[in-house]
Amino acid sequence: MSLFWNAIRVLPASVRIVLLIALGIALYRALKLTGPYLSPLAFAAWAIAGAGLLRAAGLLQFVDRVPPLAAALDMLIPRPRAAATPMPTPRATAPASPAPPPPAATISDRESVRAAAEQALGTMVGIEDAHAQLAVLANQAILAQQRGLKDFGSAAAAIVLVLHGPSGTGKSAFARHAADLLYGIGALAKRNIVELGRDAVSVYGVDTPGLQAKLEAALGGVLLIEDADWLVAESDAGGAPPGASITGPIVAFAQRNPGKVLVMCTASEKAGKQIASDPAQRLWRAKVDLRTINFANLDDEALWSILHTAVDKAESETGLAMKIN
Repeated sequence: MSLFWNAIRVLPASVRIVLLIALGIALYRALKLTGPYLSPLAFAAWAIAGAGLLRAAGLLQFVDRVPPLAAALDMLIPRPRAAATPMPTPRATAPASPAPPPPAATISDRESVRAAAEQALGTMVGIEDAHAQLAVLANQAILAQQRGLKDFGSAAAAIVLVLHGPSGTGKSAFARHAADLLYGIGALAKRNIVELGRDAVSVYGVDTPGLQAKLEAALGGVLLIEDADWLVAESDAGGAPPGASITGPIVAFAQRNPGKVLVMCTASEKAGKQIASDPAQRLWRAKVDLRTINFANLDDEALWSILHTAVDKAESETGLAMKIN
C-alpha cells in the first residue's frame, strides 16, 4: 500500500486531480446511482480534488490548522512551496577608514588655559599679596570641588575681589590671568569676562534691561568693573555716590544666583580702601565676601619688570623696537 501512495505522490498535481475526478465518475457509474443523489465515494473524491485545487491556489489556509486533514491533502495534492530565497553573496568592501578623533575634551581645554595663565602670572613679580590671595581663592575652589560643592563653596552670594593700587601696576592684566586660572581649575563654568564701566551709571541706571543683560552674560564667569573709583565717588549734587545705583542691583542679582558670578574691581589705592572700609558701603558689602588685593607696595624690581612687560607688549603690537635706558 505504501508503494502505491509513493507512486501516486510522485505524479504531478494536475494528473492526481484528473485521476481523482475519474475515480469519482467510475464509482458513480459502477454503483449506477441515478437521480439527484450522487455516490458518497464519488462526492468525496470530487470534494478532495476541489479542496486540493483551492488549497493549491492559497484559498484554504484554515485547513492547515487541522493536522489530519492537512496531512491527507498533502498526500494527495501537496501545496506548492515557496522558492527558497537565495542568500546574498557578500560583497568585498574596502576597509573602513578610521573614525575622526573626537573633539578635545573640556578638561584638556581647561588644562591648556590653566598652563597659559600660570605662565603669564609667573612673569608678574613683586605682587606677592596678589599671588597669595589668588592662591587662597584657588585652594578654596579646589577644596569645594573635593567636597562636592560648586563654585568656591562660599556661603556669601558672591566673592568680590578689589584690586587696588597705582595705575599701570598690572591690575587689569592680573585680573584676566586670574580669571583664566580659575577657569582652568574648574572654579568658573565659563571662560568669560564681562566688563562694566562708569557708563553703567548713565546708560543702564537701576535695574534696566541693559544692566541685567550684562549680569546675565557674566553668569558662570567674571564681572570686571574697571577703574571702579566711580563706585565710591561723591555725587556732584550731593547724596549717595553714583555707584550706589549699580551695587544694589549687582548684589540682588548675586543673591538670586549665589556663587554663579565672580566680581573683580580695579581701583586706585584710595578708592580700594574706601570700598573695603567706608561705612557708606557697608550695606552691600555685608552681603558679599569682599577681599582686597594690594598692588601699592611695589619695589623697584617689580616696577622695572612691569615697565619691561609694557614695552614688550607695545613692541609686539606696533612692530617698533623700543629702548629702555
